[in-house]
Amino acid sequence: MRLQPAILAFTVALGTAASAQNVINEYVIYPGSLGRYYDRGNLGVSQGEVLQGYHKSTLAGLGDDGSAARIESIVTPIADFRNNTQETYDVVVRGGSDAAGPDLTVAPLGEVLGLNTPLLTNGNRTAWYLNARLSVPIPIPQNDFFTVGLRFEAEPTWPNDGNAVMVSPMASHGSGMQQEDQVWNVVGDASNGNAGGAVVSQPIGRVSYHMRVGTSQPVFQLGVDDLGTLRFGYGGMFPQSGVSTLAAMVQHRSAAAAGQGRAFILAAMPIWTLSLPIPGINNRLWLNPTVLIPLGSFPLAASDGIGSVSLFPIPPVLPGATVGFQALTTDGASFWLTNAQNCRM
Repeated sequence: MRLQPAILAFTVALGTAASAQNVINEYVIYPGSLGRYYDRGNLGVSQGEVLQGYHKSTLAGLGDDGSAARIESIVTPIADFRNNTQETYDVVVRGGSDAAGPDLTVAPLGEVLGLNTPLLTNGNRTAWYLNARLSVPIPIPQNDFFTVGLRFEAEPTWPNDGNAVMVSPMASHGSGMQQEDQVWNVVGDASNGNAGGAVVSQPIGRVSYHMRVGTSQPVFQLGVDDLGTLRFGYGGMFPQSGVSTLAAMVQHRSAAAAGQGRAFILAAMPIWTLSLPIPGINNRLWLNPTVLIPLGSFPLAASDGIGSVSLFPIPPVLPGATVGFQALTTDGASFWLTNAQNCRM
């Protein structure tokens, strides 16, 4: 059921605030406001989980400080379809595999339990931004599948009431038919794995869920330039051949204070299964150093440490090819490597 609640967005803060130096950068598989709606996927009236996958095929090194990878915040819009009946939900992070999705035979990588939507009185459909700054970061794989999402209660009156997550259709990403399906649902009670009959499935349409994953490490993301509008979703992973122009965005907010932030974009063969530490540079290289191709650089705004740039049109001679990208950032004194991302032409 695809429905649009009236949006009254404000922030719900969770966890204990970290040090002022621990500035958060965000990675989000989400193209913008075009075509978005709120839904429960395959859950319907059942309890279960709505999860955005971060697949090994397209991503490595997110939140990796050179020794381990961690999520330090999660931001996601969440809707209550009747705001005068308070809903309870959880944040959940799971491991698994690209092919099978979240693994219910092992415990989640991390959870935030017992959250509540705000209680209002008018009974309207209302949406909020959940902003969870984690006092204890959640570990994630350095180069493997994981998911981030929400666990909802059963709602027998859905769609008259109940929680839902923000969804973007495939068409809004500027992605091609080679796009992988990276969204997952767990239908049923998975608190004891799948012992209670919980089932992993995928909603139709190869959609995305709006899940912003935050880390203090610099973040790199590919997108597409859609007639002057940059969309950083599946389009950067699976661009439309012959139509899309690739775009790059880098976030390194801690470089903003120095006013000297700059990003250098690198390309190579697909992401390695192993990573390479480089003396004098923070974090690790996930690309083959023998075939690195520099694609240029651009400044990171002194106000927020974020910069983006259009790169080049997708060459029509590359259908089926996979190219890996990564960024090197600097604040004028030190250097960091970001996560890496694959692009399947």
